[in-house]
Amino acid sequence: MAGRDGTLPLTEFQGKILAVVAQTRAPDSYLAGGAALHFAPNSVRYSNDLDFFHDSVERVATAFGADARLLEDAVAPLFDELYQSVSSGNEARIVIETCSADDYRDRLEKELAELADEEIWRAGKQVRSLRPEASGT
Repeated sequence: MAGRDGTLPLTEFQGKILAVVAQTRAPDSYLAGGAALHFAPNSVRYSNDLDFFHDSVERVATAFGADARLLEDAVAPLFDELYQSVSSGNEARIVIETCSADDYRDRLEKELAELADEEIWRAGKQVRSLRPEASGT
């Protein structure tokens, strides 16, 4: 479901991946997980992955094979572009400029505070506190 402005809370890359794998989707194939949950209208939350499920183990195997072939062909130009960006020094330039900005620390602290308030991060903190090494024993 798209937001009121017609957009979905997907990264540009996720949108491209969905466009590629849409070629092999069948009625027994469905998107689940965080990306599906955040399809709500006006959601601004992004998921880091796309979880596709199928109604049978056999269908998982055939869909994986088809998707793998399509994605391999589709991402080759992207990897070429990424390699060029790294080898040209562009990626290093972006990192240096971003981290050198006068307000970098403030923006980082704000972003980390927002992440720390996310349910998944709070749950992770609670789980980590239950680990034996957390108690010092």
